[in-house]
Amino acid sequence: MPRVVFLLIPQLHLLDLAGPVQAFWTAADRDYGYDLSYVSESCTVPTAQGVPVTATTSWPDLSADDLVLVPGWRSSHRPRPSIGPDYRQRLADHHAAGGTVASVCSG
Repeated sequence: MPRVVFLLIPQLHLLDLAGPVQAFWTAADRDYGYDLSYVSESCTVPTAQGVPVTATTSWPDLSADDLVLVPGWRSSHRPRPSIGPDYRQRLADHHAAGGTVASVCSG
């Protein structure tokens, strides 16, 4: 079953998360076999819109069939949050192993 992992960054935009989640969730609900996961460097992730979301800090085991998706973040009047070196390395390793890494907007 392909896994879709959403990497949640502080100050992410809710729409950039909710739209892709809805699409993959609907596909999974219709038996297309997606398994959704939410990962972040902290368990509670503040969003640009002020609604906190939750995630796990543990990455699932990934295969080359899996997708890591990074929702967009950033506001024009705030500095960009950074992705820590361990999480950047996870993205690079997944891509190097043949996995797909994608983003929405500025993700």
